[in-house]
Amino acid sequence: MRCVAAVVIALAGCATQVKQTYSEEEMMPAAAVLTKVSAAAEANLRYNAASDTLSDAEFLRQSVAHDPGLLAPLSAYQVKAMRQGGHAAILVCSHDGTTALLEDAGCTAAMDRHRWKDDPRSPCAFTVDWVNLCPAAGN
Repeated sequence: MRCVAAVVIALAGCATQVKQTYSEEEMMPAAAVLTKVSAAAEANLRYNAASDTLSDAEFLRQSVAHDPGLLAPLSAYQVKAMRQGGHAAILVCSHDGTTALLEDAGCTAAMDRHRWKDDPRSPCAFTVDWVNLCPAAGN
C-alpha cells in the first residue's frame, strides 16, 4: 500500500510540473487571427478617435465590435491590448497569463513576434519596439 501511495504522490508531483508546449498547428492560425485583431485595434485608434479613458480591455472590445466573433479563436488565451504613441499592439498569452505566445503591432502587415518559440519562455508582457517598428502616428 505504501508503494501505491508513493507512486500516486510522485505522479501528482510530475503532473504539476508539466511544461505547456505549443505547436505550429496551434499557433499559426492564432497568429493569423491576431494580425486581424491588431489591425482592427490600430484602425480603431487611428480613425474612430478611441477614448483615452477606455481601459485596454474596453479598447480591445471596441476595436472588434464590427466583428464580435473575431476574438473567438483566441478564447483559450489571455488577450491584451496596449496603445502608445498613436499605435496599438496586441499580446496573446497562455490561459494562465504567465507566458507570452504572440505579439503583434497593428502598424505592420506581418505577424511581429512568435514568442511561443522563445526559450526560455517569455513572461506575459509587451516588448514591441514602437520607435523602430511603427512610423510616426498620423503619417
